[in-house]
Amino acid sequence: MGILDRFSTIVKANINALLDKAEDPAKMIDQYLAEMRESLAEVKRETAGVMAEESRTRAKVEANQAEMEKYAGLAKKALQAGNEGDAKVFIAKKQQLELSGQGLVEAYEVARSNAQKMRQMHDKLVGDIEELERRREAIKAKVAVAKTQGKLNQMGAASDKAEDAMSAFQRMEEKADRMLERETAMAELNAAPVDEAAALVEFNGLVQKYAGPLQKALNAAGLIPGHRYTLVYLNEFGFPVAQKITYDSMSFTTYAQHSDVVKLVFTPFRKRSKYSQRFYNCSLMIFDGWQDMNENDISETIREDEQIKVKKSKYSCFSASYIEDLEKVFERPVMIYKDYKRGVNGKLYA
Repeated sequence: MGILDRFSTIVKANINALLDKAEDPAKMIDQYLAEMRESLAEVKRETAGVMAEESRTRAKVEANQAEMEKYAGLAKKALQAGNEGDAKVFIAKKQQLELSGQGLVEAYEVARSNAQKMRQMHDKLVGDIEELERRREAIKAKVAVAKTQGKLNQMGAASDKAEDAMSAFQRMEEKADRMLERETAMAELNAAPVDEAAALVEFNGLVQKYAGPLQKALNAAGLIPGHRYTLVYLNEFGFPVAQKITYDSMSFTTYAQHSDVVKLVFTPFRKRSKYSQRFYNCSLMIFDGWQDMNENDISETIREDEQIKVKKSKYSCFSASYIEDLEKVFERPVMIYKDYKRGVNGKLYA
């Protein structure tokens, strides 16, 4: 006999006892309704947990199916492009997802079955409470005629049956806990290992969707940790800087009101410690290897004699002409990012 059938038998037995055997059925029906409502609250909590697990397992099945479709599409595109090697990688990934998907489907079917049972249990209990409430007045009317005919031992029998009902609810709760534990363990066993290729595809997709222009440019640059580069940008006073570094890492962040911010971590030329620097709201060029900037590229001599040599910058501070000229001077560009703004005087500023 299933747990729902046993519960139904207990409820029917108690109703009959209240109607036919209890000393004061009016009081007992109120007490029993209170117990039933308490039990209903417990069943609602357990049912919600089981239904949540059903939703989680269904979401995992759907996510796994979406991943299989994605890699099938990638394999198809690779074959159309003539990239048979890439297509094999994507097909292998799809096959891995199919294997793990079998376990996910099994877990979902168990969770769905358990959810149906819990919903049936909940609906059964709600229906019994509603029935008792409908019959409550009739029971009280019956009490007026049969109040003197009850017996104390019959009252005790009704109490024993109420305890049996509570014991049945306890067993149902323990079974629900075991079901939840089983599904949680199965979900952990079916969880796929970290896939670096898939993680990279997901990260690049997030960059393209949410990152700013500077962040996208640096992500696409493909900087190599431990490699030497030369950064060319305008300092806080608006004049060019050529900084030789050994690259370590970068991260996307925010700063004050700026959202398109990149934090570079690197070791400067002739330094041992790592430094970090934020770049935002600016133009930035990165060239392969260590390269020096010739002073004549950014300044011109206006006076020179035996005692003194006077130079001045070729352009005004923050002039976009600095970036345009220096782009031609340095070699092996890795990334050229120009963030020009036009001033009220009509000139371009970097």
